[in-house]
Amino acid sequence: MFEYLEDSAGEWDHDATDFRERMQRLGVEVVWTSPDDKRAHARGENTMRQIEMSMKAIMLENSLPIEWWEDALRQAIILRNLVPASKNVKSGDGDAIRPLEQLSGGRISRRECDRRLHHLILVGTPCLVATPKVKGLT
Repeated sequence: MFEYLEDSAGEWDHDATDFRERMQRLGVEVVWTSPDDKRAHARGENTMRQIEMSMKAIMLENSLPIEWWEDALRQAIILRNLVPASKNVKSGDGDAIRPLEQLSGGRISRRECDRRLHHLILVGTPCLVATPKVKGLT
């Protein structure tokens, strides 16, 4: 889903035929919002702010150099898709449908999301990897 923003780049404009054709080919449903709808713009900006804050937290956690921002950003997006959105949480224990579960139509279960979270290692975390069949290692 894509929301049209007033200040969007020209290649993403609703008049750009190449953009529309590519989205159609990829099966992406494009939803244009009114430039007057400030709530739609605020939602998009808030989402980006949350992802940016997550990326910075990952980078600070492991004292990563600025060159690692893209890897930290990718991991922040992965994390956001594994954790339930607060608007979906109705129960007291905080459990709700996960974005990845919803996007996959249930093919990726909540248990699988929990498993991925359990095994997740933050970008830049030093890891000891042993390969016993390599010569010189005992």
